[in-house]
Amino acid sequence: MVLALLRRVTPAGLLLASLAWLACSPDSDITGPVNVGGPNLAVTAGETYGWTTASGVTVTMQTLGALMENGQSQAFGIDDDNDVIVGKAQAPSMVAFYWTAADGMQMIDAEGWIATDAYDVRGDVIVGLGFFEGAVAAFRRIGAEMQPLYPDAGLAVAEVVYKDNTAFGWRRNGSSRAAVEWRSGIDRAWLSFGDGINVKDANDSGFLVGAVSGPRAILWVDYPKHLDFPENQILLEPLPGTSLGQAEGVSENTKVAGHMWASGSHNRAFIWDPVNETVELPGLVEGHSTKALDINDSELVVGESELADGNEHAVAWINRQPVDLHPSMVGATISTAQAVNNNGLIAGYVRIDGGWQAVAWSIGDGEPPTPEEQLDELKGEIASLAASGVLSDDEANSMTSKVDNALKKIGQGKTGSAINKLGALINQIGECVSSGILTSEEAEPLLDLAQGAIDGLSGG
Repeated sequence: MVLALLRRVTPAGLLLASLAWLACSPDSDITGPVNVGGPNLAVTAGETYGWTTASGVTVTMQTLGALMENGQSQAFGIDDDNDVIVGKAQAPSMVAFYWTAADGMQMIDAEGWIATDAYDVRGDVIVGLGFFEGAVAAFRRIGAEMQPLYPDAGLAVAEVVYKDNTAFGWRRNGSSRAAVEWRSGIDRAWLSFGDGINVKDANDSGFLVGAVSGPRAILWVDYPKHLDFPENQILLEPLPGTSLGQAEGVSENTKVAGHMWASGSHNRAFIWDPVNETVELPGLVEGHSTKALDINDSELVVGESELADGNEHAVAWINRQPVDLHPSMVGATISTAQAVNNNGLIAGYVRIDGGWQAVAWSIGDGEPPTPEEQLDELKGEIASLAASGVLSDDEANSMTSKVDNALKKIGQGKTGSAINKLGALINQIGECVSSGILTSEEAEPLLDLAQGAIDGLSGG
């Protein structure tokens, strides 16, 4: 039984309630890139897909487009209050980007910088890293101004944007690391030094999360006081059987998400709060690796969960239960949900046909499409294949006739007969694939829509 119906959403489909954020997303206040020496806007627009999971959760996924034809991209961060996404994309070398629904994907570039990645965004401030004058340096971009941070360290990474344009990250410190705070006119190392040091997230109440040497998951409190005081550090209680950990995200009400593990064992996603302390989040398959990578103020946690075949699927934990965000499309093998904002928009990436694609997901509890809606869309897909010459008029008419007969039987209340008509259509589509008339990719949406209608009619 097909549990997740994948269907390409046409432009008219953007009126769906689950895609409302695309229509009403606020314009970014980020200043566009200047003197980038290449295309400013994405040369290919993103496509939008929607499906319903077995648990009845509706999922929509939009690819964020590309900076060049067939270019790869990955999304790493998202503004907490505005639907601005950042990451890296091919153009043709890899370069940092930001994306909004209004403007699409745009390069973040500046003279002297190459191979940049963007990790976080807040308002008009973006942080990340790249090569600057031959060294790996962190950057903070305010408007169109690209500021190198610790360019003489040999390696520095900015991962978090805080209030007042402050950035957090880490830099090389001899053979180990130092956690770093970049304020206006101030670059300083603090917290502690050692392997695995990092700062991954911060909330506006002065709580920071990351890891200290070990690595061990940690929560720092009362920023901007001296956070190297022991009373300002909370090592998160490990899950049973674990000794190492990484805190990845913190909400405004001080819920922390991350993952823990023991040496030689798999990752285990967790959520922590001051009352219940550390609780494990279940995965899609018991006994396999899970990672929680971000959390919003509504306690929506996102990350990834490993399947039995070793591939990771993007996942959202709703009420601490996992929902698979991986699209059921041909060629999609691996996916990760990297960040989530307070609007519930999720940013990440999917590996499709061997290439990475930056994507955004939104989820909701809306009703799945009816069998009639799916069959109407199926007729549109058949018509498109006929218009492009993939199907002959006779082949398209034969398929459309079966769909029309199924719709007629549904109208008459003859569900069993409708299912039989659709079964005959599925057989015909399979024969077209076997004979080379249709490729597997061309047949996939037809089969998904037909099977989805069957599942709806049979109560599956």
